[in-house]
Amino acid sequence: MPGLLQIADYVRALVSTAGAAWWKPDEREVANEERAEFRLQYQENTWNPKKPKHFHFIIGEAALISVVGDSTVMKRQLRHLLSVAYGERATIQVLPLSVSNNPASNGITVLDFGDLVPPVGIASDGYGSLSFYTEESDTSAMMRVFRILTELSLTPEDSKQFIVQKLAEA
Repeated sequence: MPGLLQIADYVRALVSTAGAAWWKPDEREVANEERAEFRLQYQENTWNPKKPKHFHFIIGEAALISVVGDSTVMKRQLRHLLSVAYGERATIQVLPLSVSNNPASNGITVLDFGDLVPPVGIASDGYGSLSFYTEESDTSAMMRVFRILTELSLTPEDSKQFIVQKLAEA
């Protein structure tokens, strides 16, 4: 689930689960709260900018069916996705589990700033660290991957219906 789309309860459950493995028992409570608050503040700063932005998210089906927190948290998370998907500031597409040719299984983020500055690519190594890419050869490859993912994913309208279906099943 992309961090910018996570509700507060989802963030706290995710951070708490990770914290149990990553941080020493005497550090967990403070570290968990600091990380959760950082992510929530980052979301607020990103979604409420002085200059409106448009976001395009591709979410793997696994993120819609993997339980983070509990079923109540997941239902609220899915409802939040629908509210964002039906809004004007974001496009959401779902990449079904049945897609076998996913060129970005660990996830990527591409920040495209138009003509202001060159794009920035961000990739996860799968366990928490991120790599940042600013070279045109890297970011253009990441943009190609994103375009491929948009073609492999459900359309935005079909994605909304898919999320509704997962909500009904939750």
